[in-house]
Amino acid sequence: MPDERELDVSATQLAEVKQHHNAIGEILEKYGRLLGDHKRLLSDLEEERNRREYYKQQTKGQDRDPYALVLIDGDGYIFADDLISRYVDGQRKCTEEGGLKAADLLDNAIRNNLRSRGLDRCRVEVLVYANVAGLSKALARQGLAGQHSRSLAAFATGFTRGRSHFDYVDAGELKEGADFKIKAKFESAITSVQCKHVYFAGCHDVGYINLLQPYCGRSEQNSRITLLKGPSFHPGFSTLGLTVQEPYGDFRNIFRTAPIDLNHANATNARNGLQTPPIVTPTTPTSTFQDAPSSPVCKFYLQGRCSYGKDCKNVHPLKSLPNRHIPPPTTVRPRQDIESQQEKAARLLPREAPQPGLIALNCQDCRLDLYHPTPTPEQLKTWKDHTSKIKVCNNYHLGLGCDVNECHYNHEPLSPDQIETLRIMNRNSPCKQQGACRKKDCPKGHICQKDCRGSAIPGMCKLPGRAHHTELNVARWVPAEAAPHTMAVYDDISEPGEQDDEDEDEDGGSAGAQLHPDLD
Repeated sequence: MPDERELDVSATQLAEVKQHHNAIGEILEKYGRLLGDHKRLLSDLEEERNRREYYKQQTKGQDRDPYALVLIDGDGYIFADDLISRYVDGQRKCTEEGGLKAADLLDNAIRNNLRSRGLDRCRVEVLVYANVAGLSKALARQGLAGQHSRSLAAFATGFTRGRSHFDYVDAGELKEGADFKIKAKFESAITSVQCKHVYFAGCHDVGYINLLQPYCGRSEQNSRITLLKGPSFHPGFSTLGLTVQEPYGDFRNIFRTAPIDLNHANATNARNGLQTPPIVTPTTPTSTFQDAPSSPVCKFYLQGRCSYGKDCKNVHPLKSLPNRHIPPPTTVRPRQDIESQQEKAARLLPREAPQPGLIALNCQDCRLDLYHPTPTPEQLKTWKDHTSKIKVCNNYHLGLGCDVNECHYNHEPLSPDQIETLRIMNRNSPCKQQGACRKKDCPKGHICQKDCRGSAIPGMCKLPGRAHHTELNVARWVPAEAAPHTMAVYDDISEPGEQDDEDEDEDGGSAGAQLHPDLD
């Protein structure tokens, strides 16, 4: 029988065996868990492999046919007159040849632009959606097409035949007909891997801003969108941060520089179904100066040359002069349908030149000024307060130089705001060369940017009639003459009521203007 010492040794050995057995169980349990994790990873790997294979099958071949899409709202982007139609048997008619030429010019312009972006391998796809019947009628009223209700169809046919991926689509006479087609095609293209770039020509319609807005903050999609500037460009598109292609270079002479109203005056508006009634201007009864007040009458107003209007300290008779012809009532278009000269200038005139030393010309080769806003009442008050005691030397402050030894006008520095006010006021004085001027930094005005009713009211504007009716769309930029401009600046910018007999000169040298010989 074992003694006590042997029993203790056996108990110790039994405890060691149990401990070793427990360790083996833990190891086996951990091994089992590792096997389960390994099986799950193998399953996930297989699923991922299958998913990648499926994706490869889906995307296989998508990048083999890259293309660039040109979307055009044809109601606002009308092709140039010489492309739309030509004279046939003494009458202006739309022809397929014009459509073929338009397709060729647009294709060359887009391809050259794509080449500059490194996308020369892309095919060009062009979709034009337009109201063919409405455009045909509008062009016929302008004398640019025949009287057939669908005279534009010949041009559309030629354009479609011009390239295999060019289509001129008749979207019907409802505005939504073109809108929803353009929106659907744009959203489909911008999310496609094959579409490398989208040229969007619909910037006349503010409704498209909501279409483009979601893609402005995304750098990849942002770089894939280019806005084509047309005859009418809503300022809201400038805030989107997208690339804007000006109608210069290859894009010149493709589209018209001026829009065409698709709706006939005083006729039913095809897009909103509203009938616009005519407005009749009332006549003013005649009277004599017996009814005039005893204060002095402004002699310059009687001559039709007062430029101060209601601010003049002398009396402007409100009623018509004796023996002056009073026009009969006339029918005019409603005010809401008429764009003022100031609004038109703000919309069409450039804010700055593409590069220094260039001046803008319209399609008639007449010079266009850069757009300038009308001075605010606060700016005018500040200017009048500054010049109430001594007038400034215009030539000196406009950078034209002052060669008078003892100039009687103020040469003290002006603030940038005051210089801008002086420059704007000088634009109210006409340049003798008018639209033919090519002088660099000419301070005088070549076009009217005010709401002066086309110089129809005597004394309302000094600029000639042509300055109120010239085309404001920029056709091209040309280098200005490099010779320094030494002409005098004759501008009427003095206080109201300070006119004197010097104003009777044609150019009206006024206080605040340095009278140098005009070398023009």
